Amino acid sequence: MTGILALGCFVTGFMTAWLLRTGFVMTQISWAQEQMERKVRYWQGEAIHARAVAEQALRQLAAGTGRDPEPTDWPGPDTDWRKPDMN
Repeated sequence: MTGILALGCFVTGFMTAWLLRTGFVMTQISWAQEQMERKVRYWQGEAIHARAVAEQALRQLAAGTGRDPEPTDWPGPDTDWRKPDMN
């Protein structure tokens, strides 16, 4: 009888530890994903700022030289970033 009780306690403890570990790991994954999404949003904002600066520099160059600049090859603001462009 004691052996069955010990086995039951061991199995219960093992399952509890496994559930706690799974919850901890899922929390770590969620936190890391949130941090990565925050970094992606930051760098997307930096890219938008860099494009605005580049467009202004192109306009100034066009005004200084009197020629129209070549069209830019970066995607516009309405690009769907989740799937590749089909050109």
